[in-house]
Amino acid sequence: MKRLTALVASLFMLTGGLALVVAPSASADGGDAWFQSNATPTWETWVPIAYGDGKFVSLSSGSNATTFSPDGKNWYTGGTATTVDLREPAALAYGGGRFVSVAVNSTATMWSDDAGASWNPGGAAPAPSDWSAITYGNGRFVAVAGDANADTRVTMWSVDGTAWSPAPVASDLYGVAYGNGVFVAVGDSLVSSADGTQWQTATKPAGFNAGGTVAFGNGRFVATDAFGKNTIWSTDGKTWQLGGSFGPGVTIGALTFGAASNAYGRFVAISPSELEGSVNDSSSWWSTDGVSWTQGGALPNFGSFSMAFGESVLVYTSPLDPVNQMTYSEVTGLQDVISVSATVDGTRTNWVNGGSYEVPFGSTINFVATSTSGGAITGPYVYSSGAACVASGLTLTVNVSIGQICKLGVDAVGGNDFLPSYQQVKYYVVVTAGHQQPRVMPRASGQIRSGQVVHLETASQNGTNLGQPIMWKITRGNGKACSLEKGRGKAVGVRLQNRGTCTVVGTAPADSSGNWDPLKVKRTYKVT
Repeated sequence: MKRLTALVASLFMLTGGLALVVAPSASADGGDAWFQSNATPTWETWVPIAYGDGKFVSLSSGSNATTFSPDGKNWYTGGTATTVDLREPAALAYGGGRFVSVAVNSTATMWSDDAGASWNPGGAAPAPSDWSAITYGNGRFVAVAGDANADTRVTMWSVDGTAWSPAPVASDLYGVAYGNGVFVAVGDSLVSSADGTQWQTATKPAGFNAGGTVAFGNGRFVATDAFGKNTIWSTDGKTWQLGGSFGPGVTIGALTFGAASNAYGRFVAISPSELEGSVNDSSSWWSTDGVSWTQGGALPNFGSFSMAFGESVLVYTSPLDPVNQMTYSEVTGLQDVISVSATVDGTRTNWVNGGSYEVPFGSTINFVATSTSGGAITGPYVYSSGAACVASGLTLTVNVSIGQICKLGVDAVGGNDFLPSYQQVKYYVVVTAGHQQPRVMPRASGQIRSGQVVHLETASQNGTNLGQPIMWKITRGNGKACSLEKGRGKAVGVRLQNRGTCTVVGTAPADSSGNWDPLKVKRTYKVT
């Protein structure tokens, strides 16, 4: 089976100019919309691309030109690549402060410690194999090859690209990735290794032919069929499960993983058009788990076989024919998550987005709100017509008719690679009858020595919170265990005078509008 990049020359053809794509919305995420970058320094066949040291770096397959970009959108001239006979850089990786490249049908390698500003010849590969992919992990570079002779079929590893050691393998391999402490390579077989020196073969799931690409993210490896529509996934490279399908006629050329900081990321795949066996135009796809795939934004060109992620941007290179533009898609992150708790009548509860909560008329609600991003929070604000409630900061006053619904919103400005949550968090406050309370709450029921006075109202604090007068009555023990006493103004108390049981009840009527419940307060004291 031929390595994918070796097929580019026979499978791609330039048929026209570059198409335009619609600008993304504020919520567009990686793979949802694709754009052409500003021009690269020269027209080249840009093939391998990698990100590291704050820059994207790409190499030409037809000359010694290199280019770099700090953001994937603006490109500048890189250093002159080392030139060797039949040199065609096929793969590029970054690790340990260094970019390292391997080539097609060659033992040549090269490296750069200054983000592509200059290049140095690396150590010779153990065989002139069709080196197809390279990655970095566990303190070393590991490269794999396809289309090798059975007697020279090897992978290779190096700590810095200056000296390479071979590692035998039983099949052609076309993609390699590192994650969860293991290297995983895919091709005619599925293999894994802790350090790239010895490989263990895994069983392919039924329905999966041969791996073409592999990437690691969200705690798992995801691999695509080289010439099929299926994907598989694994957490350790040893046990694989069949994932999702891209649909008939889709063949994936490039796969990578991208995630904004603190966010749950995506695998993004590119299906180039004009690929042998392909019946669809070029397209992009994304998935968080390799099982459920969603078609992404339209591509402004014919797709690619090399893609990299960095600076919250996905970038893929041109196909075979010389161009002077790259293609990028921004990873904007996940929507911010807001958590809100509310204190009503002294009780604090967590409110759930979209939930309805009964709140007594006349209540003041104090909110505490936090966001995953750590960014500023605004609200609650009232967005229902008629303004059923009054909000000030994180305090809400509810003083409208019973049965009305107050619609609230809470926003977060986002930041730290999280999207704002504008008008995404909403609550429904259903107003119920208000609870009248005495302005002076009588002492709790219980045992009290004789001779004491329990104050029910004072001259300055009397009646209910609504302003209704309270009628007090002793229902048990009147004249024996206790008696009502009136003081200055509207002060009222109950004197506990003899041993026995004293029960005192205070009542106030509901208001004429019906917004407030009637009051009934009952206390029972055992006089000793």
